Amino acid sequence: MVSLAKGHRFKSYSCNQYDNKEVVSKSENKNSVGRPRTITPKILEKLKEAFMMGCNKREACFYAEVAESTFYDFLKEYPEYSEKIDIWQSYEKIKARMVVHKALDKGDREMAKWYLERKAKDEFSTKQDIDATIKNKVVIIDDLPDEE
Repeated sequence: MVSLAKGHRFKSYSCNQYDNKEVVSKSENKNSVGRPRTITPKILEKLKEAFMMGCNKREACFYAEVAESTFYDFLKEYPEYSEKIDIWQSYEKIKARMVVHKALDKGDREMAKWYLERKAKDEFSTKQDIDATIKNKVVIIDDLPDEE
């Protein structure tokens, strides 16, 4: 479990459900040049770490030093990880919301103002939305005198 704030928990999924066995995508690594063509528990842990930092799939693959094609092959073979990735990507937002929540609980007026400006825009926003329609008139003149 990963602790977010006192008394709050975020369910953590284990990357090591395969114990210390190597989780292999369908394409075995035939040569040692380039990025690995397998997803090991260590690579899976790095992917999880990247997703929990808010990285998208391309960034997570770069961070974990694994080819995107290998990652997508892995997801085809282990589709249950798609849902886990969605959960891991939500972690950063949930953690940020907990920080806002703690600040509001402490009576932080600036945080309360910031929160209301974004969550109750109709009533508290400092910006005004203006609907405007601009009409342009275009005059076409075909009978221009020839220049001499």
